[in-house]
Amino acid sequence: MRGKQALALLRRLVERLRRAWPKTLILFRGDSHFAYPAVMDYIEKAPNMGYVTGLQTNSVLKRLAAEVVEEARRLYRYRQ
Repeated sequence: MRGKQALALLRRLVERLRRAWPKTLILFRGDSHFAYPAVMDYIEKAPNMGYVTGLQTNSVLKRLAAEVVEEARRLYRYRQ
């Protein structure tokens, strides 16, 4: 699925959900193949919407996340 297709599907889904629940928070959860800029821009501009998407791992992402990941590991070990 490409960005335009994903966005078209998401818009249709949101329209139907909004008819039934106009003020409900919609949290979109998608894997990395849904992490298109157009999809994320749409969600960021829409009221009462948020998203969590996975990203494919790469060396830059690993480096940027290393400190946060290590802190999470320390907290996990501490709580065990």
